[in-house]
Amino acid sequence: KIPFIGRAVRIPGTNVKIGGIVKGSERAYVGYLNRLRWDIFKQQVENLEAHGMTFENAPEVYKAIANLINNLSIVMVKKF
Repeated sequence: KIPFIGRAVRIPGTNVKIGGIVKGSERAYVGYLNRLRWDIFKQQVENLEAHGMTFENAPEVYKAIANLINNLSIVMVKKF
């Protein structure tokens, strides 16, 4: 609840809010991780498709890769 860092503060007499640096950086970090997970999954899907595996003929492989990527990203976030 530190002004300008922990939460956004409204400037008196206006609708302008300033601050909220922590929330903004958290949103950026979450967005980065989501993009990273998506890019890795997309790369793995391209590899599977190059070997003739589609979601229709091997859904368990696709789901396993998605679970692995999500679990690894959670482990890495908790580690750091």
